[in-house]
Amino acid sequence: MLENWCETYCNDETHLCIFGDFNFPYLKWKKIGGDDGNSVLVPTPQPGASLSVQQQGYKLLEVMGRNFLSQRVSENTRNNKNILDLIFTNSEIFGDPIVISNAISDHDTI
Repeated sequence: MLENWCETYCNDETHLCIFGDFNFPYLKWKKIGGDDGNSVLVPTPQPGASLSVQQQGYKLLEVMGRNFLSQRVSENTRNNKNILDLIFTNSEIFGDPIVISNAISDHDTI
């Protein structure tokens, strides 16, 4: 679904902020790079993940790369276990930091 949406709306002139519950509990978001603001979060399937799960993670990484998207949420957003609620953007204008607050449901508030 993200891939189809990006094909329609992603271009060099649009500042995007795509967010929601993507429900990828089997993907961990690994920080790659230094603490100098140039780091990125990449999806990494958990050990023992099925081939299908691994393919979904690689497909997501491909869509992110092809559309110059970065994922900005680095803290757990559900029951202190998973990062399910994601924010993808192609622009730095949306700023940092991303703040995670106490839950009002089974998910925390971003």
